[in-house]
Amino acid sequence: MTDIEKKDGTDRMFSIVIPVYNAELFLAETLNSILAQTFSDYEIILVDDGSTDGSGVLCDRFENEHDNIRVVHQSNSGQILSRKRGIAEASGRYICFVDADDLTAPRMLERVNRVICDTKCDLVLFDYSRIDANGKETGTGHAASFPGGVVRRETVFKEMLTSERLNPVWMKCVSRRLIGFEAEADTLKSVRNGEDLLQSIPLIEHAEKIYYLREPLYMYRMNMNSYSNNYHPGQHISLNVVRPELFRAVERLGLDTSENMRAFFGRYMENIVKNLKMISNSDIPREEKQRYYKEISEYEFVERTKKYLPTAGRPYDKAVFFFFSRRLWRVMELLLRIRRRGGRG
Repeated sequence: MTDIEKKDGTDRMFSIVIPVYNAELFLAETLNSILAQTFSDYEIILVDDGSTDGSGVLCDRFENEHDNIRVVHQSNSGQILSRKRGIAEASGRYICFVDADDLTAPRMLERVNRVICDTKCDLVLFDYSRIDANGKETGTGHAASFPGGVVRRETVFKEMLTSERLNPVWMKCVSRRLIGFEAEADTLKSVRNGEDLLQSIPLIEHAEKIYYLREPLYMYRMNMNSYSNNYHPGQHISLNVVRPELFRAVERLGLDTSENMRAFFGRYMENIVKNLKMISNSDIPREEKQRYYKEISEYEFVERTKKYLPTAGRPYDKAVFFFFSRRLWRVMELLLRIRRRGGRG
């Protein structure tokens, strides 16, 4: 169905929002893992984002077979706007997010519900397991380095300045009260990398009580062919949108200390170098590479990063950034090639 109508007149405790785009290979496995939850007061919102494989048909089949699954079909809009559409259609008091190729632990909702009932928190963070393409567990990932329990918002933001581990929205369950503070739709649509961080920032900024549950309740499927692991034209635009939004949130909360600013710009420098490396290693024409280098060099926060070059960042990143900021592209690319050949980049 195109427009969702609730199958019953009641609100659920949880709504699980799943953007779906050409996920036919793993979607059934994902949905079956959620349907095996030990906690029953939830709904699943599937947003078929213009899939060209059999994903849309599979979504409809599951909707017909299960009363707590609802589907909306839309033209391709990207993951971040698909999540927003799913949130708009959800009835749950708390919202969880699942990617269409990942799995959930059977007690995920039960454990999160217990934390919410006991602490009255409006945002729950939890750990995850890594799985391969066959669903075999390969390790455990921690959402954060700080201890479990109630955690200060300032502590969460400080971690976000230095690490990407807190970025994914799928490791968060959030109160509906926190929804609606995101950036404008046009800004969201321009982002092709870093969507999770962009959506996570306002959730954490407006949370009154955060709880970190140090249990692996989600199973993240490692995919080396994912969008974030390859360079796509325009991907670097996120450098001008996502990390600056984190900077502005830190400023709004009065957390812009010298230490935090060094951490922010050191991480920003690392992200610049990561994008430069992907561009340099790609097969796009040299003229296009240089156009992308120039675009990045003109970003506002690139100029600000120069101020922190003596005190922030890792030595290799600082060396690449030094030549990049002076538009010495060939020297910069030479450094990137040396790093690649040395097997460290």
